[in-house]
Amino acid sequence: MKRIKSIFSIFLLLIISSCENSDGLISSNYSNKFIVNEEGEPPEIGDLVKFSETVFLNEKEIFSTRKFGLKEIVLPHPGILIRPLPPNYEILFKMSKGDSVMVVQELKDLNNLPKGFTTEGQLKYVIKIIEITSKEKLVTTTKINKTTSNYPYQILKKTGNIVAQPGDRIRYREYRFVNNELEKETPMDQPLQASLPPRNTVPNPPPGNYEALLLGGIGDSLHLGQLLAGVDRLPKGLKETDTINYRIQIVDVFTPGEFEIDKILQKANSLQLKKETIARKKEVEKITLATIEKFNNGELEDDLNYTHSGLKYILHQKGKGKKVTPLQKVKVQYMGFLSDGKVFDTSFDDGNPIVFPLGAGKVIKGWDEGISKLTVGSSATFFIPYQLAYGIAGWPGKIPNKADLVFYIELISSY
Repeated sequence: MKRIKSIFSIFLLLIISSCENSDGLISSNYSNKFIVNEEGEPPEIGDLVKFSETVFLNEKEIFSTRKFGLKEIVLPHPGILIRPLPPNYEILFKMSKGDSVMVVQELKDLNNLPKGFTTEGQLKYVIKIIEITSKEKLVTTTKINKTTSNYPYQILKKTGNIVAQPGDRIRYREYRFVNNELEKETPMDQPLQASLPPRNTVPNPPPGNYEALLLGGIGDSLHLGQLLAGVDRLPKGLKETDTINYRIQIVDVFTPGEFEIDKILQKANSLQLKKETIARKKEVEKITLATIEKFNNGELEDDLNYTHSGLKYILHQKGKGKKVTPLQKVKVQYMGFLSDGKVFDTSFDDGNPIVFPLGAGKVIKGWDEGISKLTVGSSATFFIPYQLAYGIAGWPGKIPNKADLVFYIELISSY
């Protein structure tokens, strides 16, 4: 079997390497080359298309429907999409049943890369349409109230975006009820993330949330009920007569190719942000030293906020995000000063924010308390008495005993 797969991969690569010339550009400017062209009727908006696909990143296979099963999508109207169609879906409008096409996406042409960043390499898609079902026929043949595993469901919101497929990366919120009693919920600002596995690798019958995730696209929400009768390993405390009800809200869906592009963009944006953070070091130090001088001269009394513990802080900018709840992880850029203005520690040297769970005792008490007062996106200066910092002993070699400290803080994000 391994030898057959190896030969198949080599065959695909030979096809790709032989397709040097492009048959044209699809509307998003990706080049494409027909490997097989039956010159039949292309599908239309609303038609169901079944197709096979293999995706290569710099000639290395990163996805194939050999492992995940054929893709099935209803072609959406471009005007209702939250994101433009990826090239592997856009090309379907130019194909007919039996056609095979290679689509090439040059990564250097990505529109979202920060200024000054470029990336070499290509994503290549080899696609073959297996079957097309017209929208007229689809209306009478599609079951709208039961999944393939016979779970009843109800679509609460349908945006028309492409439904998730096995192999896609998905971000979603899940609310799980046992016999209508809420058992688990996903915080609004902390969606779950998962790669949808092949159908043949999940238990039979599959978990209800797996089936639900295969029913929605970006922005969709739905209810699905799973009766536990027939489940081999029942969750602790539950009976076969119990029902688990899921409410699923799909935040984002990435095809394997889109996910690779998203990782490239995230990395580029992270590098850009680090450069900008490092470049602000002198400015932050200058502003904070001026703030410390005004504090020592008693010039900040009208702007200072006081807490019962003895912490004082001044808010420079109020963020538009939410306050952080206990044990949420936070990302923070900071610069720490002794009371005489000497910098003893800072994240602005390398631009890497510190990450920690708020209120878990992983940082000094002044940080846990002060950051709990801020909203995400805020910047502030904390004046921390030694009792809320490193105490009587200080930090030998770095911070004197009984040292009051000053910290400039930027609360970047929470999750």
